[in-house]
Amino acid sequence: MAADAFAEEDLEKAARVEPLEETIDRLNRKLKKRHVERLRTGECTIELGFALSDLTTDYERISDHCSNIAIALLQSGTDGYEAHEYAAELRREDNPGFRKACEEYRAKYVLPDYGSAGKKPGV
Repeated sequence: MAADAFAEEDLEKAARVEPLEETIDRLNRKLKKRHVERLRTGECTIELGFALSDLTTDYERISDHCSNIAIALLQSGTDGYEAHEYAAELRREDNPGFRKACEEYRAKYVLPDYGSAGKKPGV
């Protein structure tokens, strides 16, 4: 989405990248929490956790880079903003467009409903 927004100079598409980045961050936190729970119950190993951590960290970094691209595109016609300040401004509670996009992505990208340790219910 960020690459397309950049190539097409599409500001609307660029504005939808940051809510997706926030959704990816949220999913990453949930995945890590589930893994810790699986470690506690003995359903997973630390070694497998390294692979999971590498993957989720890479996805999070990619989403951060995409966010930086989109924010740079959105700021290209303005002066005085820094990327982190701009991202914080987007995330403010009183930004209905951002909140709506976040809710759409959260509904679209949902982890399967597993028990607290990562097992399917009833298994």
